[in-house]
Amino acid sequence: LRASSLLTAYLLSTQIFVEQDPVITVTKGGKAHLRCRFSTSGNSKVGTFTWYRNAPAPKGKEVNNDTHPTGIIKEETSFKDNDASIYILETLMQYAGTYYCEVDLVVKKATGNGTRLVVKMPENKPNSGELECICRYKKYSLTDILGKKIFRATAP
Repeated sequence: LRASSLLTAYLLSTQIFVEQDPVITVTKGGKAHLRCRFSTSGNSKVGTFTWYRNAPAPKGKEVNNDTHPTGIIKEETSFKDNDASIYILETLMQYAGTYYCEVDLVVKKATGNGTRLVVKMPENKPNSGELECICRYKKYSLTDILGKKIFRATAP
């Protein structure tokens, strides 16, 4: 066998294993860390990675700063450490979905099982101005509301 045939056979036999978190939950406006780690049966560190939303390639839509205008951070330097993770800087409700990490090592590609991104609304906690408004309108004292003694309040 020629050396080039051996090299081709070795490269084609290389396997890629891609791992993703199954689910992450982020509050709207927060930063989402979509983790993607990979390992290979060979020593290949030359390649790229791409993320897709709602389906792997070719059906999924590529995730980038055009599809997610609040910002995507893709750290190319981490690829040598077997890390293909990305960050969504400001998560919006419409970003919810399943994200797939694809690792391409030139001779072979592999895709993770997907990470489902759940985006939740922030908790609504009334600020003191809202409580004051409620108290003045209904003639409740703040102590009555916080102490749950509302039954003592008088009608307007």
